[in-house]
Amino acid sequence: MRKKLFNLLIRRAKKLYKDSLRNYKERFYDLALVYLEQALQLFLKAILLKKFGDFPKTHKIRELLNLLGFELSEEDVLIVNLLEDVYIGGRYLEKEYSKEEYEIALKFVKKIFKKYGFRNSNL
Repeated sequence: MRKKLFNLLIRRAKKLYKDSLRNYKERFYDLALVYLEQALQLFLKAILLKKFGDFPKTHKIRELLNLLGFELSEEDVLIVNLLEDVYIGGRYLEKEYSKEEYEIALKFVKKIFKKYGFRNSNL
């Protein structure tokens, strides 16, 4: 495994996660979701790097989770769809996201972090 790249991905994921929480507190839900999606994406790529020595060059959360063998519930699928939509919609489209959407996505991301070894105190 490339330890330097792993550490960089984790450091960036932590920073994006903290920025997400800050934007949530400031009621910038669109940006909060963008940063949350990016934090999850980088975190999953770091875990894949650690487990397999590499990761795919994709932004699709579902694909990254599938590679880790994570089984999505019906509710999880809807949240992943939201996060994947945020990747484009939160940046470039006239799409706005709500506080409730952020909170649901945050709960899911925390579940993923916990499953793969990160607790809130680590982030």
